[in-house]
Amino acid sequence: VQYWALQKEAAEGQYNMACFLSLARNADASFYWLQRAALEEGVDSQWATEDSDLIPVRSDPRWPTVLQFLQQANNYWQTSTHTETSLVMPKGVGAAEPIPVLVGLHGMGHRAGGFVSAEMYQEFANKHRVAIVGVSGSVPRGPRSYVWSENAEKDRQRVEAALKEVADRVTPAPGKIILFGFSQGAMMSAEVAILDSQRYAGAIVLSPGGNGNPNTELFKPGAGQNQTYILSVGQGEHLGNKLMTTAYANLLKQAGANVENLINPNQQDHSLPPNYFVDLDRWVTKILQNR
Repeated sequence: VQYWALQKEAAEGQYNMACFLSLARNADASFYWLQRAALEEGVDSQWATEDSDLIPVRSDPRWPTVLQFLQQANNYWQTSTHTETSLVMPKGVGAAEPIPVLVGLHGMGHRAGGFVSAEMYQEFANKHRVAIVGVSGSVPRGPRSYVWSENAEKDRQRVEAALKEVADRVTPAPGKIILFGFSQGAMMSAEVAILDSQRYAGAIVLSPGGNGNPNTELFKPGAGQNQTYILSVGQGEHLGNKLMTTAYANLLKQAGANVENLINPNQQDHSLPPNYFVDLDRWVTKILQNR
């Protein structure tokens, strides 16, 4: 089924194809798709050394050569200026009309257009008269794969560059920009938002997780004044995600923000909440009202 999907969208799921073939003990084919993914999609070479799906091929004597290729591809893309920005505008709203803007920060290895698309968000944008901007991570891993630097200032600059890129199509209402992110993007949505409480109304922090720990120095008393943060994690998620959610909730309270910390009993996977758009309705309304 994954192979058939690749015939429709060649650069969407190549790494997954390599993983399936690794588990099927087909090293030749797995290496082929890993190399294609590194060039056409994007592969995090460090994660490839840890991914349990690739355990079978990592025992192959050719693995060191393949890994070197993946690392070289990472180095190439990381030094590029490749970015991706997506925009969903509410129907009937002109470019000059100030409206609230939601800015989506994707998870590790994902991309802007995959996280924020008209297919997913057009109805929501129309209902709330908000624009939704998808921002690619500040570190490209490939043409369709990005990660966040986990440096709040560097990632803030990437968010601002994306907003500038769409400035001819959307005008953010002053102080009514809401960041929302998943996994690594959730971490950075909290950290970028706390840097400028006048610019950002707050953030929706969904199942935070990444390579590092929260940057506690950002959450100074009073830094989150007049901001609202919603944090949500699944009851069945990895302990690390739950602990990080609690850590950010405590830091944001320390910074003086209005914080709602949720554990979803119906969520067993590292994914968006089961009733995501129902929840998003309430969360966005609450953040804007508190502003």
